[in-house]
Amino acid sequence: GTWTPWWYGYGPAVYEEAFYFPLPPEIAAANTFTGTTDANGQHYLQIDFESLDTPQPFNVTAEASVLDVNRQSWAASTSLLVHPATLYVGLRSERTFVELGQPLIIETIVTNLDGQAIPGRDVTLTAARLDWVYRNGTWAEEAVESQDCTVTSAAEPVTCTFEVTTGGSYQITAIVADEQGRLNQSQFTRWVG
Repeated sequence: GTWTPWWYGYGPAVYEEAFYFPLPPEIAAANTFTGTTDANGQHYLQIDFESLDTPQPFNVTAEASVLDVNRQSWAASTSLLVHPATLYVGLRSERTFVELGQPLIIETIVTNLDGQAIPGRDVTLTAARLDWVYRNGTWAEEAVESQDCTVTSAAEPVTCTFEVTTGGSYQITAIVADEQGRLNQSQFTRWVG
């Protein structure tokens, strides 16, 4: 299943008010490794996590099967969540659809891994209008206009206001960095018409 942070609708969250936090993508890559167990029947696989093009959490599932001396197969699996940073940034807006000429108002909040609000962190929000373009035989959505807004997080949600003059779908992205400079982002779409 898809990982959902416990502070998003579960448990005693500091912010139980419908903020959007990123969910990990579905399977992006699969690798197969082989090895031989030692005299104690153990084998270890080391996984080094590097930065991602899109800073967001992801799940790693490891599955192993072993053939014993009786040629019986034994299998097990485990999963773990990899956080891109020690901070998360949440997004929320009162409206999903905004009338043309009305501002697009976005609220954001920064939390730690336990869901506690973290004040004093810079958050960069971008509202990018998306348009379909045909390039190299393929249709794809691309950002054709974008606006940036930088705010400092507080114990309560803070607001960015985007003035939009063209109708369409807008991808809203918020990015925050933790103390080690590791990034995490949230993203959702709003419509102007």
